[in-house]
Formats: sequence, C-alpha cells, structure tokens
Amino acid sequence: MGRRVASRGSSTKTRIATKPADGTPRPRANARYAQTVSVLPRLFVTVTALALGVSHAVARDVDLQFTSSDGTVLRGTLSVPETPGGHAAALIVGGFGPHDRDGRFQSNMYRRWSEGLVARGVVTFRYDKRGTGSSGGKSLSWLDPLRLQDDIVAATRLLRRRPEVRD
Repeated sequence: MGRRVASRGSSTKTRIATKPADGTPRPRANARYAQTVSVLPRLFVTVTALALGVSHAVARDVDLQFTSSDGTVLRGTLSVPETPGGHAAALIVGGFGPHDRDGRFQSNMYRRWSEGLVARGVVTFRYDKRGTGSSGGKSLSWLDPLRLQDDIVAATRLLRRRPEVRD
C-alpha cells in the first residue's frame, strides 16, 4: 500500500500514502462505530465523577436478563443502593476483550467500580458481553462493535425502565 519515494541521496524510503495511488479517497470509517468510540472517554469521565459522590450502603444485587436487537439474550447484575427513592444510574460496559460483568479478565474491576458507585447512591448495571459469562452468543461475537453497540442500547433501555432509577 505504501509508495516508494526518492529522498536525498541515493536511498529510497517507503512511506504510507494518505490516498491510494489512483487518487481516489479512502472510504470513511463506519460513522456508527466512530460515534461509539467517541463516547467512551466521556463515559469514563462520567463514571469517575460519580464515584466521588456521597457514601451510602449497598442493599442488594438483582440478576436480570435482556434481549438485544438480534435476539441474543444477555445477562447482568443490577446493584441497588439501600436508600429509598429514584437514584442516578450508571451502565458499566466492559472494554475490549472477553470480559464478563465483573471484569474477571482484569481483577474484577467492573464489580469494584459498581460497588464504589452503589456505596455513593448510584444504581449500576453491568452485564456479560455476548459470548462471555452467562450471556448468549458465539464465543467471539464480542468482536463485532456494531452488535456491542446494539447491546448497549438494549441494556440502557432496561436500566431506564427500572423503578429504582429516577427519570
């Protein structure tokens, strides 16, 4: 894909071309995927900011399941603070890799984030990505970013319908 270009002296260097040799522009990345990727840094900042709130005791964990747009059944854990009333909510989505809802691939970090947020009065929902843990789907289906985005939308809808979460 690179073009050979002459440089000073007798040597030749290879560099990556910004356009193909015929001058046609490269296809743009999938806009839907680009939007998902651009949200992740903001989501991390939001979760981190929520972790600095006021402390409350953990009341309970509820195992739930939901169905993604393609019919795949995903399972997760809703963690609810002890205090009554509607709470702010956070959806904890696993990063790249075969992580389960607790982040067992990386020392249970998602469960620890959930515990920290719930202790500060925030309802959390974390789920096993497709093909991992107790969720359905083929073993490597977590590699498809568009399917993962559909799963996030379905999980968000489930979370918004819960009575523990304020409007």
